[in-house]
Amino acid sequence: MSLDDKVHWAVTNSIIMGMKASNEDDMSKIPVVHAPFTMNSFKYPRAQFEKAISLAQHFNILVEQISRDPKWLIETLEPTAVTDAFIHHLICIYKEVLQDGIKQTLTLAINRSDYMLHDKEGDSRSLLQVELNTIASSFGALSTRISEMHRELGAMGHINFSDNDQDTNIPINNALNEIANGLASGHKAFLSQTGLTDAECAVAMIVQPNERNFSDQRLIQYQLWKVYKVRCIRVTLLEVHQQGKIGDREKLIIG
Repeated sequence: MSLDDKVHWAVTNSIIMGMKASNEDDMSKIPVVHAPFTMNSFKYPRAQFEKAISLAQHFNILVEQISRDPKWLIETLEPTAVTDAFIHHLICIYKEVLQDGIKQTLTLAINRSDYMLHDKEGDSRSLLQVELNTIASSFGALSTRISEMHRELGAMGHINFSDNDQDTNIPINNALNEIANGLASGHKAFLSQTGLTDAECAVAMIVQPNERNFSDQRLIQYQLWKVYKVRCIRVTLLEVHQQGKIGDREKLIIG
């Protein structure tokens, strides 16, 4: 197995990130580098992998239900807000939204749970959750590509699998299309709710200025159009503030 094989496959298939740049740099001129990946697929206990998958729906439901309980949520987070400015500002925004009244009843969540294997003698907790990301659940698209990389290079003979570690044991990762499918489903529900058309609406992806992780995001944007014919625009929070306005029926108009 050659490092070049992996790097070339990664770059050719969009497993890339922009190199670090200053706020003044033109990102269109910033060189890219392959995103981090392992030379070989990591052996993971099948039972724990399947357990993590089975837990996903339960955690997603839990997060959704918590989000619909403002009283509990505010009371729980306010002690943290005393010393955490970020949480404090989030609570202030949340209270203001609640005071004005939540206008949109449709919600869509794309979450990412992070786990680590716990291997300690005398402790049976073999799968521990590190965090559950709700507003920055990135690397779904790149995870799909990296899974494909290990599988395809293995089939091509660039990885020497042992008898007990065949490339067929690398699970299919459908995160890229599942994320795009979720966004497309939300888009469709929005059109049904409002009576608007595809030509009038688009999915807005909130990104950071000079975003380095553009490939992971662009893959979702392109998948949305390629498979579901749903347009997606990329805007920063500052651009939403500067260019956005509330139109008829309290819909966000950008540009």
